[in-house]
Amino acid sequence: RSEEHIIEDFQWRLKRLMTLRCIGQAKLAEMSGISQASISNYLSGKSMPDILKLNSLARALNVDVSELLRD
Repeated sequence: RSEEHIIEDFQWRLKRLMTLRCIGQAKLAEMSGISQASISNYLSGKSMPDILKLNSLARALNVDVSELLRD
């Protein structure tokens, strides 16, 4: 898989999980300890979280990290 495809897939999964849990960017930032600017960058595809931030996002969304990255 290309890097672009991985980023697009991650964006879609993150948006979907946020929508399912009715969590906006500000709330996810608060729950995960990640800045809202970083959350915005993840959602727009400008950057990808490192493994520690992936873990924080997964905990905040109450999912396993694989739910954010799975093929």
